[in-house]
Amino acid sequence: MRKTTVTSTGTKKQSGVAAIMFVLMLPVLLGMMALGLDSASYLHARTRLNDAVEVANLALSARGKGGQKENEALALSFIKANMQQIPKEDIDVTVRYRNCASKSSKCVTQQSSDNSDRDSIEFQLKGEIKYNPLFPGLGATGLGFSKDMEIAGEAYSRRYVSEAVDVVFVADFSFSMLKEWNGKKKIVMLKEVIDKIAADIDKFSHQSKYSNTMALVPFGGNTKTKGDPYGWVNTQLYFGENISGFEYKVDYPKIFENLFVKKTESFYVSEGGYYTVENTEHGSDIVNEIKKMSARGTATASYEGIIRAAQLAKNGTNSRRLIIVLSDGADSTSAYPQFILRTAPYAYKGNKSLSEVHKTLLDYKDPSDGNRTKNYCDYIRDELDSQTANGKSVRSKIAVIGFDYDVDQNKNLLNCAGRKNVYSAENMQDVYNRILQLISEDVGRISQPVVLGP
Repeated sequence: MRKTTVTSTGTKKQSGVAAIMFVLMLPVLLGMMALGLDSASYLHARTRLNDAVEVANLALSARGKGGQKENEALALSFIKANMQQIPKEDIDVTVRYRNCASKSSKCVTQQSSDNSDRDSIEFQLKGEIKYNPLFPGLGATGLGFSKDMEIAGEAYSRRYVSEAVDVVFVADFSFSMLKEWNGKKKIVMLKEVIDKIAADIDKFSHQSKYSNTMALVPFGGNTKTKGDPYGWVNTQLYFGENISGFEYKVDYPKIFENLFVKKTESFYVSEGGYYTVENTEHGSDIVNEIKKMSARGTATASYEGIIRAAQLAKNGTNSRRLIIVLSDGADSTSAYPQFILRTAPYAYKGNKSLSEVHKTLLDYKDPSDGNRTKNYCDYIRDELDSQTANGKSVRSKIAVIGFDYDVDQNKNLLNCAGRKNVYSAENMQDVYNRILQLISEDVGRISQPVVLGP
């Protein structure tokens, strides 16, 4: 029988073609796989960044304090903690604020429906990172992600102003405020900040059930009543026993007893250029008066301004009372200058520095009260908090914003306000932001992101 052999040359040829096609497609398949891995990594990084930015932004608005650099550093730490694989130098953050009074055309359309009638301070946090793909070589082909590409995330939140507030500004008008800071006189910048805040507080009152109020207590070595001649000022202190000549002891028990009594007796110390503006519902009243003032204080005694502010705060009409001290330095370490009382033909010369008097007011051991320690700032808060207004218990706060000096060195104001209520400002925009944060309350998240203007 004859044998027949069949050879399948077609199958061999097809096997060769398939191998060639596989070799040709392999780079494409590998590229697609790499692109898929890079895409997943990119989406994961973007999601992590957005989550970190949102959490950081809510934390900043809930915290409600801190300067630009301080808040940006805090936000950076949040993002870094959530994205440990990203080097710190490859993370950039920007924090911005905006006053969103309910009448404002810039913000009213952005309010969520449940808070449409409430004024607020808006916080915006933008975070950016440099993202390095798993396969950076693909970027050169135009098919993948390029090296050092940027990923950005933004979040917005609001701190709502829930109640009307009585604000008393205790402003340093000593000669040091005539010095320049960041290229401009400090007193000029301070006036500009108070002008802006006055306008903001007026806006906040537009749809509130109760009106916000403002008062201004400029101080040097003393305070001054409007209408008194230049050089004639008031002191919140009382004096008792004569030491020698014109020297008299400070009568601390009498100071505490009359802490909330307005002092009308005046004396001459050849300083002035400023005066107290009492509580008003119209910010324009503050703006018009502060334009006429000049920084002519020959010394710095912040307790004089704080005690006078407490008297005005007690006359407030709202359930929130806020005393804000604005100063560029600590109390004077010099002794009292010579005073000539208008109502008595004699002078006296104090035996302690202004700083020492302030320290004693914060830690006075009253011998007539079993040497119980008295802190005049606690007295102020306790008295204000014992009041009621608009059917609510009053909540008071004394806050300090220091600029152009180390606030941690001012132990007197630290002990008065409490460390958590003492803030350091790096510029006057920072002062403005901090004041807005102090007068605002409650935190809300914005559901629809918006782009903030400059």
